[in-house]
Amino acid sequence: MADGPGLRTSIYCAGCEHHCPGCHNPQSWKFENGHKMSIDDLMQVIKDDEISNVSFSGGDPFYQVEGFTELARRIKTETNKTIWCWTGFTYEEILADSRFVFLGVKPQMIENVVRSLEEEISVSDGIFVSMLAGVSLEKLALLLGEKRKIIRIMPNTACAVGHGVLLLCANPPAYLFRCGERKRSSHISCADKPGIVLFHYLCLPCLILPQSLCHLRAGNAISRHI
Repeated sequence: MADGPGLRTSIYCAGCEHHCPGCHNPQSWKFENGHKMSIDDLMQVIKDDEISNVSFSGGDPFYQVEGFTELARRIKTETNKTIWCWTGFTYEEILADSRFVFLGVKPQMIENVVRSLEEEISVSDGIFVSMLAGVSLEKLALLLGEKRKIIRIMPNTACAVGHGVLLLCANPPAYLFRCGERKRSSHISCADKPGIVLFHYLCLPCLILPQSLCHLRAGNAISRHI
């Protein structure tokens, strides 16, 4: 039960500098402990246990963020399992060092959330990804800062069209941004005007559309600017 609710397949990584009092696994603090395993091998272990969900623990998984990000992507792509990740990093530390910051709170909560993280947001160079229905890019820029790179996504688009896609639009600072788990060096340019990128969740080719199409029906909700 210490690794999450119900039955879990726990992936323990080696290495942690937090040394939290009361840590239940201090033998994992040393980075040289443990042994290497490929993501394919880990996926086989995870899939062999059909009824258990997955927990990332250690050590601290965020010291191996690239590997665990890819493992999480594989788990969500190839299974229906949930993932819990245990870390000693604070939310503020993660925010300051993140390439992407996802805003998934209720629209009416965003002002208080931003206010509570004002200092961390001011030093972040990440791309802020908003899932807030009806909150426009202009409103987000006022809250986060005009120079922040911001994109809006419509996660429910896949429900509406029956395919693994997202609807996305970007503000001017985010015209040029990385896209693709597999093609890390590829970029999408929104040219000289804001646009919408309709792209597959698994990073297949992108289609750039006018920003006015952001009002398209997505799932069971219509996004309106506020």
